[in-house]
Amino acid sequence: MSTPVNWRTTLATVYSCGVWGSGYRWGEGGWGGRRIVFCYVVNGQTYSGECIGSTAERGSTFEIRYDPDNPKQNDKSMGPKLRMTIDIVKCIGVTLLLGLLIWLREMQRHYGWRH
Repeated sequence: MSTPVNWRTTLATVYSCGVWGSGYRWGEGGWGGRRIVFCYVVNGQTYSGECIGSTAERGSTFEIRYDPDNPKQNDKSMGPKLRMTIDIVKCIGVTLLLGLLIWLREMQRHYGWRH
């Protein structure tokens, strides 16, 4: 495997983009950034990846670097560890929100709070 210093550059084309977060609403921006799915061609073979970015439009291009010994590896794609970390953070956020809602309901019952 090559070191990143020896990686080559090529243009990637944005295939689709949408909100990164609890769900995807294609074509809209979001607080967490945009999930960008892209593809690129190396030696006639098409590869794809996905990353998180701030702006992108379908069909636009941007430069990426790829490993010439393993072209499916590039410097923009989220790896499995990052995807897993994002999923864990989302689960923690949902759990905290549910906990807060349950606590508020209990406080309402206990103290008789009204809307």
